Amino acid sequence: MGFFSDRANNKRIAITKEFVFDTIRRLDYVVTREKLSQFIKLKESSEILYAYLYGIAIYTWSVRVTTIDREDYTTIFDIVDEALNESGINIPRHLDLGSDYDEISSGFNDIFAESIGINSVCTAEDIISSVDADFQSIGVHYARAYGRNDMELAKIYFVKLINTIDEVV
Repeated sequence: MGFFSDRANNKRIAITKEFVFDTIRRLDYVVTREKLSQFIKLKESSEILYAYLYGIAIYTWSVRVTTIDREDYTTIFDIVDEALNESGINIPRHLDLGSDYDEISSGFNDIFAESIGINSVCTAEDIISSVDADFQSIGVHYARAYGRNDMELAKIYFVKLINTIDEVV
């Protein structure tokens, strides 16, 4: 990589990390740590939170990027892991880059397809009304709405996560 590529990559890492940290701080503001701890004790619940944060990270990482390789996905996971560890939330990574590559990369594929106008990931109504919503997609939509400064829509996707926490605990 050249100087400009390293600088752009470092900037992408910093922006992605800050957005994930910011989301965890917002979550801490709304949900007590005790309630969050109870929520993540269940494997399925911890996967929901991890998928949501991963969705935020992959969207933020992929802004203005047309391809993502395995090294990028590893970096994205490291960013989410670091944010969780530094915030004191202990959640193991539930996807493996080798065996779950299709699931891991599907978030970027959807973002890219939507960005070039091939298709839409989902409508807000579809995601909000879905009982078994894919929280990676919800995280992507939250990050996209937030990035477009549509705070009302971003709030809807954030509340979807909060409501799920409230339903489980």
